[in-house]
Formats: sequence, C-alpha cells, structure tokens
Amino acid sequence: MNTRRKLLLALAATLATPHLASAQEKLRRIAYFASGRVGVPSPFLEALVSGLREMGWEEGRNISISPHWTAGTLEDEQRLAREMLASNPELIVTGGRNAATVHRARPAAPVVFSFSGDPVDAGFVQSFARPG
Repeated sequence: MNTRRKLLLALAATLATPHLASAQEKLRRIAYFASGRVGVPSPFLEALVSGLREMGWEEGRNISISPHWTAGTLEDEQRLAREMLASNPELIVTGGRNAATVHRARPAAPVVFSFSGDPVDAGFVQSFARPG
C-alpha cells in the first residue's frame, strides 16, 4: 500500500474512533416517579436533566429517563410504582409522598429521593451512616 492510502486509512480510523466509542456506550435507564401530569412541565425533572447534562449524562446518548407521573389515589400510585418497577430501571428518582410509595414497593434498584422529614424515622433508611 502506498503512503497516501496508509495516511487516509489512519485518518479515517482516527475520525471514526469517537463515533465507535459513543455507539458502544451503554444507555443507563432512570425512572423518574413523581406527582404530576403527562405534558405538564416539571421544574424538578428539568433541573434533574440539566444537572445530569452538566455532569456529562445526556438523554438519548448515555441515559434514558422515563417519567412516571402520579395524580390520583394511593392505589393508583401503587399500581404505577409496580409498572415502573416492571420496566427494570437501574436508578429511581422520586420525592415527597412518592418516596413512601416507592419504598413500599421494595425496588431492587437504588433510589434517590428528596424528603422534607427524617428518612430514618420514616423508615426509608437504616441510618444516615449506613442508609442501606
């Protein structure tokens, strides 16, 4: 092979490498379980997406966020929590009253939650030192 062809092949391989690496990057699944309605903007979800983007996590590239909106009775919330868990998320983000619903569903995935009370007293975690 002549030098020109070798140079072109090396250049093509160099340019293709980032695309191959990003194509092989695993898409992580995050479930967002919160009060709200489909189609109504959520400042909390927007803040989560923005914060993740700042850390290099972009929806469609390396994460997939599936929102699960609760607006109804406790029975509806429990049903939606079961449906959410059936989608096998790798991480669950929730907050407030929904944190209790997710906790009762006993997910296998880690749960990140906001809660204005004491999570130890509420029974969400064993202790602050060892949340479980």
